[in-house]
Amino acid sequence: MKGTLYSSDFVKNADGDFKLLELNTDTDFPSASLEHFDWSGFNTMLTNNSISEVVIVHKAFQRGLVNNISESLHGNSSITTYSEQLEGIDAIYPTDVTDTDTKFILRLAYNEAALFDSEYCKKTISLFKLFGTDSEASSEMVVPHYVSASGDLNYVGDTLSRTFNVSDIPDVTIKETAVSSGVGIDFFKVGKSSLSAADRYAEFITAEYNDGDLITNYVDTSGGGTHMISYRTCNIIYDTTLEYLNIASYQIPSWVDLPDSIEYDDALISNKLDNKHRYEFATNWPKQNYRTLGGVHGDSTLIDLDNNSVLAKNTVSGSAYKSLNIVGLPDTDDFDAFIAWSHAGNELPAGTAMTSSLLISNQSSSIDYGVISEVSSSDNTSISIGNSLPMLVYDINADKVRFEYVYNLLPSEHKLFDSTGSLVDIVENNLVILDGVDYTYELNMESDDTFILNNSGVLLVAHNNGHFGYTCFLAGTSISLSNGDYKNIEDIQVGESVYSWDSETNSLVSSDVSKIDHRHTVGDHTDSCLSYGESTCGVFSLHSSDGTDLGLKFTPEHPFLTKRGWASLTPLEAQEPWKSQQAEQLILEVGDSIRTESGEWITIGEITFEAMDASTPVYNFTVPTHSNYIANNLVAHNKV
Repeated sequence: MKGTLYSSDFVKNADGDFKLLELNTDTDFPSASLEHFDWSGFNTMLTNNSISEVVIVHKAFQRGLVNNISESLHGNSSITTYSEQLEGIDAIYPTDVTDTDTKFILRLAYNEAALFDSEYCKKTISLFKLFGTDSEASSEMVVPHYVSASGDLNYVGDTLSRTFNVSDIPDVTIKETAVSSGVGIDFFKVGKSSLSAADRYAEFITAEYNDGDLITNYVDTSGGGTHMISYRTCNIIYDTTLEYLNIASYQIPSWVDLPDSIEYDDALISNKLDNKHRYEFATNWPKQNYRTLGGVHGDSTLIDLDNNSVLAKNTVSGSAYKSLNIVGLPDTDDFDAFIAWSHAGNELPAGTAMTSSLLISNQSSSIDYGVISEVSSSDNTSISIGNSLPMLVYDINADKVRFEYVYNLLPSEHKLFDSTGSLVDIVENNLVILDGVDYTYELNMESDDTFILNNSGVLLVAHNNGHFGYTCFLAGTSISLSNGDYKNIEDIQVGESVYSWDSETNSLVSSDVSKIDHRHTVGDHTDSCLSYGESTCGVFSLHSSDGTDLGLKFTPEHPFLTKRGWASLTPLEAQEPWKSQQAEQLILEVGDSIRTESGEWITIGEITFEAMDASTPVYNFTVPTHSNYIANNLVAHNKV
């Protein structure tokens, strides 16, 4: 028997009616939410169906939820076999687990092949269409909205209320892509109060709406308090008959207090609120961008070999800083590997000692929405760090030493470690709004993957965030399969056999895909585009010496095999092939010749740039041994 765990998010309007916002699989539940989970109904269902084996299909960031499920099964004597199937952070096609009559497979991970996930969770418009085209009554079950979507979405609906909130509360939201739930939402005040409500909304829609956008009324759920409130349910649908179980229902407050006022110009019909207000009016935790929020604030300090405190923004690649060599910790930046590591008890493994590591790279990124985590420790000081940074902790409930992301740290469940191995109490973990544009600094340390943060004398241990492999192609890039066929890069799956180039034999060889990477966007490559001399983010194209467009659209870090060796527009020394495979960082230039699938060389005559929306997805995958694949007839490195 198979089941899928999903979450449903609602708001409650002034009349006390609940309105559905979105559905999600692949949901991460912060530790604080797990106290609301009740698995008794799930266990009863397992017993009633004579289930003796449970398999949990999950991702590493769902570890807290998995532990919660596992603990609930301990008292169920009918369960004799329990196992977990860990999927990669970027996986969209989970490993298939063989089903039996006595087995229950509970999937937490997203599955692109499942209609529920790919259509109704991934595409909010499809969800609203489901209700909106059913009946007038069912259309009232979702938040009031305006949609005019052509193409595959093909939905026109308007239940938008032509009303307005008070001056310090947004009137509407726009989900610009209207595809990924909870992503890319902007908040607006509608101006020109001298006009009628109908005219104001008509003018606003004309000014702001693009095909496929989703406009919704912003529902004020504060009740006059200091936070907005949303409502989340966690549910399981299972069996071929789509039976339903509720596991949890609880409120989620906005993470930051509501502002006293917001700035907007009533003379303008459309007033997009500054991004710093995002988490005053939204209730989801900003944990998804591991690039910008997996670093440390620029004013955080590291310790050099002379015991001097050095601001993160002033650290220098190639310099050594204090780190911790943790015995038994996998020597890798791979997310799945180090986040799954643990050591029993509340002490560090024997032989663990302070050492030093070289700073390989320090990539700065502007902080999304102007918010960052502020963790206060027992010495009454605090440190500002990205909420996706992995910190070394003692997990009190599990009685284990492991790494945990900052957004999940709870004073009641976790203690930090200092460099001597002593435990440090967490007093608070809060989001704070920063003034103006600010930056995090993503540190890559080698050979040890840890670094020491100086929290006013208390030395705290952090890990590289494991997301340094930013290099990608746009959807539609043609990948050469080893059977002679071709497949778009976004459709490549783990286990598929693709062609790689063997430089020793100068021939094509077959390689099996070991990992896919669908987590990045064009915006993740903004810094590299700027360093190349562009004014915004986008993708690059290659043209041959005779002017032919070679058909690739790629981010600037991606290396290609040239006559000189591997070369890219903006080589990053923290990534392969520069990290260990090729010492010289070659810059791809006009006049370079690139190896083709046939073994010939094609000369670059022109390199062009195309600015693109930062939210545009990009794709990469990993193959072992040769670390390259054939993209639109050209040999490209996979960067790991």
